Amino acid sequence: MKTIFKSFKFRIYPNKEQEVLLAKHFGACRFVFNHYLNKRKESYLHDKKSLNYYDNANDLTLSNRECECLSCGERHDRDFNASKNILKQGFKILSGSGTESDTKQKQVEALSLDESMKPETH
Repeated sequence: MKTIFKSFKFRIYPNKEQEVLLAKHFGACRFVFNHYLNKRKESYLHDKKSLNYYDNANDLTLSNRECECLSCGERHDRDFNASKNILKQGFKILSGSGTESDTKQKQVEALSLDESMKPETH
């Protein structure tokens, strides 16, 4: 039996607000990756010890309440972001939308992104 592999190529067309959010998200990911890559490199050069994922993950504790993005200069406060999410959920309850679990909420947000995704034609 021959195996057939299929693939699909999509191009997204985010609106301005989504572009900003995507840029911030990817910027934060790039910052964290480069920070820990540099930390691993320095550790190896000084101690001849290579840090693994668990060493880096243990460094990211809940006591890290603030982070400043070096690329955009924006300060991210964990408690402030949590309070914004609680406020958003409260408005949903007051407006009659009801409560949604995190999973359901993420599914709804992902569905709204589907509107900006269109298959790329060749």
